[in-house]
Amino acid sequence: MEQSYLLVLVLIVINFISVLAVMAGLPAGTFVRELFLVLCFLVLAAVALYAISRRKVWSWMLAEIFFGVNLVNTIFLYTISSPKSGLLIIATVVNVWGFVHAINRVDAFKRERRTLASYKTEKVIHDLRPLEEAQRIIDEIKEQRAEEKKAANKPAPAKRKPTKKPQKAPAKRAPAKRRSRKK
Repeated sequence: MEQSYLLVLVLIVINFISVLAVMAGLPAGTFVRELFLVLCFLVLAAVALYAISRRKVWSWMLAEIFFGVNLVNTIFLYTISSPKSGLLIIATVVNVWGFVHAINRVDAFKRERRTLASYKTEKVIHDLRPLEEAQRIIDEIKEQRAEEKKAANKPAPAKRKPTKKPQKAPAKRAPAKRRSRKK
């Protein structure tokens, strides 16, 4: 991060020095307009540098905007300045370099965030595995206790004495007629 921060800082300083040197030869009305633009760019650059140092998500996008708008301003200065200065070519190269660097840093920043997020997610999942196992054991113990409690609260079935089925009384036979024995 420090290398990128220092590179952007150096590019911004070179850009401002070259634009201020070219502005000295401009007519009064254009000079005032450009001075106002340069002061706005200076504030934008300060905010971008602060955000880059704090590793804000939007910092490199702001740096892209700064270098892109400054590139357009440099091309505008090149078209209106009468003696074509080599400083404007340097400013153009610096702005293109800063713009490309900011685009690359946005991509790297997004990749770094994705990698960091996946690492944190993987670490959390890895750290949660023992907790999941412990939770499963706790749930099993709770189920066993609930079953034991249910069994303890359920009254034991009363022992029944075996009941004898009433036996049918043997059917009474009608008295048999006696036969006489005659012979």
